[in-house]
Amino acid sequence: PSFGPLEMAYLGRSVEWHHCTVHRWRYARPQVQPLTSAGSCWWDADQRLGVCSDFFSGCGVEGAWLSAQSLAAQLSFALARTAALRAVS
Repeated sequence: PSFGPLEMAYLGRSVEWHHCTVHRWRYARPQVQPLTSAGSCWWDADQRLGVCSDFFSGCGVEGAWLSAQSLAAQLSFALARTAALRAVS
């Protein structure tokens, strides 16, 4: 997979993927409540690393989707901030 313009805008280069896998919920045992109340995703702006999962937003596909949406918003904000800082420099 490639995100083209996003990679270039944020990293300044393209990423060469070496491994990709898909995880399914086949053996999941849903919890009634999310296991964490810290937020619906984890984003470390300094490391440019983010994690989304149903672990953060509740069980099942809906929780995973909400977490992914939250991480996408964090990433979008970081990209906009990076672009603004580059424009000022």
